[in-house]
Amino acid sequence: MSWLDAVLRRVGRWQGHVPLAEADLGPVGARLRERAGFVLGVNGGSHDAGVALVRVEDGVAELVLNAEEERFSRKKHDWGAPMGALAEALGTVERLGGSVDDVVVRACGWDFAAFVATWTREVAGGFPDSLGLLGAEGFMDAGVARRLPALVGEVFGPDRLLAVPHHAAHAWGSVLLSPFSEDDDVLVVVIDGMGDRGSLSVHRWRDRTLTELYDNGSVFDSLGLMYQWLSSTQGGWTPLASEGRFMGAAAWGSREDNAFYADLQPMLHRLPEGRLRLDRDWIRWDRDPKRPYGDPLRDVLGEPIPPERLWDPNAVLDPARQEVPELTQARLDKAAAVQRLFEDGVEHVIGHWLQATGARRVIWTGGTALNAVAALRLAERWPEVQWWTPPFPGDNGVAAGAALAVAWSSGAVERVRPLDHAFLGGGALTREAIDRALVGSGLRVAPIPASELGDRIAELLVRGAILGLAQGAAETGPRALGHRSILADPTREDALERINAHVKRREAVRPLAPMMLADEAERLFELPVGTRHHALHGWRFMVRCARARPGTRELLPAVVHVDGTSRIQVVDPEVDPVVAAILEGMRVRKGLAVAVNTSLNVGEPIAHTAEDVLATLRRARDLHGVVLVDEEGEGVLAWDEGGGAGRELGGWV
Repeated sequence: MSWLDAVLRRVGRWQGHVPLAEADLGPVGARLRERAGFVLGVNGGSHDAGVALVRVEDGVAELVLNAEEERFSRKKHDWGAPMGALAEALGTVERLGGSVDDVVVRACGWDFAAFVATWTREVAGGFPDSLGLLGAEGFMDAGVARRLPALVGEVFGPDRLLAVPHHAAHAWGSVLLSPFSEDDDVLVVVIDGMGDRGSLSVHRWRDRTLTELYDNGSVFDSLGLMYQWLSSTQGGWTPLASEGRFMGAAAWGSREDNAFYADLQPMLHRLPEGRLRLDRDWIRWDRDPKRPYGDPLRDVLGEPIPPERLWDPNAVLDPARQEVPELTQARLDKAAAVQRLFEDGVEHVIGHWLQATGARRVIWTGGTALNAVAALRLAERWPEVQWWTPPFPGDNGVAAGAALAVAWSSGAVERVRPLDHAFLGGGALTREAIDRALVGSGLRVAPIPASELGDRIAELLVRGAILGLAQGAAETGPRALGHRSILADPTREDALERINAHVKRREAVRPLAPMMLADEAERLFELPVGTRHHALHGWRFMVRCARARPGTRELLPAVVHVDGTSRIQVVDPEVDPVVAAILEGMRVRKGLAVAVNTSLNVGEPIAHTAEDVLATLRRARDLHGVVLVDEEGEGVLAWDEGGGAGRELGGWV
């Protein structure tokens, strides 16, 4: 440990942050063995702030809440203090029969002292060019991070906050929540934008112990930052909004004989032992984010789109804009080139460690693991390997990872309950909450009995309705999975255009995803062998793509992307009987137990409360109506007869 690390750790402890490695967890373990209690996890000061709760009883740990602050604040990727999520956590503790006194220990998914030391070394190492990093936005909110113990204390009372290293939090949460057994040998690969020490690390879960095998020790030799900066400055979207859009756009570009891909090769150095390095002559975001390109990168891709033009419609990818086909196709080809270069890097890393360890179970996690196209390439490259990614591999999962790391390390946990579903975001809909939102809304409403819910919704979908569905607790993670979703008939050729252009009001390059029952997934898509384990568990969370079988595109034109893939979700009837009933209703009417599933939002975070659901209905011009389902499974259909889509729905109802 350097003198800088030592000084910063002292400062961190003084402010209430205590490194997990230095904490005495004996009293924590004793208390959790004595009676049921909770471990609180928190993420704040970084993007995707949030709070998690792990309940420990009789040696079994269970994640009972993973609430993201953006759902409460309505600020996408909220960087601030997670006060709304903390209030939800307190309510969850009380709902489960506990009190503040039952929250035994708190943990954070960052070692902020280590991050400041790393950042300081980056500035010092690149001086004077790196002075542009001082005060740069988009990396960390130091004020929130510093005050995090006190902010948590406002809700749960004063106490220390155990600092779990960022990549360790990713790894612990992912492996302990996975369907793999505690006795399995699992390789855990963490690749994100940046952590507190590096941006790429490899861990091995063996003999019920997590061991770090490698950390690249560099926050700028980062595949995540490479993709983020290039997708933003070439796609025209702000960072964190750009990556998924660029991935979708890449399918429209040329994958073979792509000159941009060939010319970008020298930027990413693939070194022995699975190491990666970004050529510093090509990039400048490691020194001055306001001037992110070096001369070689500028020569290949052209000038970056400046921050003030991000979200400008003229800078957004749109293959339908035929008036500028050359510009549009060039941008699409750039997206395809960057996507392929990213995949090369991930494959290089994982390939080395598969060979070095002989592991045959791999968890890919960290924010980059949301790249579902790359996940397909990995599964096809190594079909003998079992693959899994959690529903929240990004920073919206580190609060849960930190809490689980502390719970396991306390010695009080013998087993962690695997993650069967992602409905852990809080905000459970109740009859009272639904009625309160509808009073004075001016909307028409019609009750739907629980016994008729699946059939009635399916009937409206096949007539052409586009409907929002809200039920139970909200999903955690970036994907809507049937609790806060927009549904449509995937056999309708116009569904994709209607939803993108008139409901979501977003770019035409964006694909729609299908939800389906397991038998349909096997029949309609080629599921790689290594993803079929544990009853297709890895397909529940819409984090990977599958190739459509011959004829599937013709059957499901709304949900098969231009490259012949779909990011599918397999629905377990025992986990979500409401959606399963809708899918069975679709099977009766269409011969296919499949529906379009996209998130219930328009230009903001996924709807959380009943009020959010109704606000989304008003913003989405072509959304016919919304169905809200209470805790007893009883539904209510709400629509606005003043709008065109609402009037159409009124005629069907």
